[in-house]
Amino acid sequence: VQFQAVRAIGAFILLHQKDPPILDHFAELVGPLVQVTALSVEKQEDEALLTLLIDLAEIPRFLRSQLENIMEMSLKIFSNEETTDAWRQLALEVLVTLAETASAMIRRVGGKYIAALIPLILKFMTDLEDDDEWSLADEIIEEDNDSNNIVAESALDRLSCGLGGKTILPHIISNIPTMLSNSDWKYRHAALMAISAVGEGCHKQMEAILPQIMEGIIQYLSDP
Repeated sequence: VQFQAVRAIGAFILLHQKDPPILDHFAELVGPLVQVTALSVEKQEDEALLTLLIDLAEIPRFLRSQLENIMEMSLKIFSNEETTDAWRQLALEVLVTLAETASAMIRRVGGKYIAALIPLILKFMTDLEDDDEWSLADEIIEEDNDSNNIVAESALDRLSCGLGGKTILPHIISNIPTMLSNSDWKYRHAALMAISAVGEGCHKQMEAILPQIMEGIIQYLSDP
């Protein structure tokens, strides 16, 4: 019954998303909505409510009062490696969508969550499979768009564009050196892809340190 109620509320809000008085009138329901969504995740019963939260993230005005709770819940889901990939990807999408639609609010109240999120995304980018036949293939086979590493790379790109280089680049710089020195090639690969992923959103800040970036990358061109 609770799940159905949240679906009904969500559908109503989405229908009236351009009507500020209605959004403000029903804003007090956001708290219970988030609580029931968290319950659905805990029971691993229904992805629909987390998907609905992604849609509602397009209306940050409605979610404003619960923004920190939503970020905390989503980060908790995404960081739980025992949760299925599908649930983790949905939670990541909530966070990324909010960064795109409510960038000012996220920069103001979500700093600690972004600091925790970036290393998790970088770790998600290391979810690669060893394929002995890859180097022998005539053509490069594109990876599935829903694979963890592709989803994570896209999320990093969107976060950097949404929040800007001043917010994102410091977290990249602080995490990349450790990954590049990791003996596991997946971490080195993820680090290099991360630099590429944030290139658009962080280009102004990266220009100032471009020589250092290039020097760091060139030594890995012959990385087996």
